[in-house]
Amino acid sequence: MQIQDITANIRLHQQSQQENRLAAMGKMAASIAHQFRTPLATALLYSSHLCDGKIAADESQEFAQRLRKQLLGLEKLSQDMLRFITNRPRKSELVRLPVFCKQQSKEFGPYVKKKE
Repeated sequence: MQIQDITANIRLHQQSQQENRLAAMGKMAASIAHQFRTPLATALLYSSHLCDGKIAADESQEFAQRLRKQLLGLEKLSQDMLRFITNRPRKSELVRLPVFCKQQSKEFGPYVKKKE
């Protein structure tokens, strides 16, 4: 019988997994920043045209509508991200099958027709 200490291997594996998770988070953060940056840059451009006072009233209205559209897009993006975060799956729970079936039968039994 041979006994071998694999503690160092386990630590190395855990460190590798943590580095992979951090790299994935970095990529995700860059993607999110890009998703915000494009409409934000467009909104800043439209707002600068509105602020400089060199455009006609009808063009001003058009820029204001475009600005609003970009801001609404940013709002939707942030809402979608928050919805994704809050709807993450919860930890799984061990359930006894007979107990689960009994609960479901009580709950949905009145709605199910028995086959004859």
